[in-house]
Amino acid sequence: MFVAVQDMVDYLQEHEEDERTALDDRYMMGLLDSYVGNFTALTSLCIATIGNSFTDVWYDTELGDRQYSEWARFMRSVRHTLHSLSFKQGYNRNDYDTPRGIRPPLPHYSYRPMDILFRQWILPVLLEAPWPRVKQMEIRGVGRHVQSWHSDHMPTEQELSEPGLQLELISEQSRDGRTEMRKHLTHIAFPHEKREELLRLLPGGAKLIVEEDQERDYEELH
Repeated sequence: MFVAVQDMVDYLQEHEEDERTALDDRYMMGLLDSYVGNFTALTSLCIATIGNSFTDVWYDTELGDRQYSEWARFMRSVRHTLHSLSFKQGYNRNDYDTPRGIRPPLPHYSYRPMDILFRQWILPVLLEAPWPRVKQMEIRGVGRHVQSWHSDHMPTEQELSEPGLQLELISEQSRDGRTEMRKHLTHIAFPHEKREELLRLLPGGAKLIVEEDQERDYEELH
């Protein structure tokens, strides 16, 4: 465990050949836990990360949980001192480089693992208690995922009561001439109700910025 950032830097320089990071784009994974409770005067925190947007891109659930849960613990530990908090996520454009050029995914593309991770780990920390000194909070790149299927089963009232859930029914003609209903369930990772709840936890006059579109391209983020 390191008690100062310089201690960590010195250690990594001395043991460069012995220590490796989890992945090339996750250099800080496993390090922040060592600092939980040690940053007693931190006023500004910005977390920016790449994430998976498509279901056909390989996705390590355990690795994602480790990464986002660590951020959540660190954010919780500096809640009472922060004046500015930014959480930004986006896709890695190198994953979508084709012969015809970059073809980026839309922020509303079906099932985005990074949005699920945000909802599971980051959102509960944002909403669990006030942020007494925050003057500005910025959340970018948190979108939504869509489930679509043909079925006679309708979602229950409990399922439909989930904040940020939207149900759309589309009538389609099957090959044998029958009319079928396709159901689209859209899960918004950071719905309006939760944004209003977060705003009530900020001091009067604090600025809350929430954008589904990512702020920048992340091809060189390490």
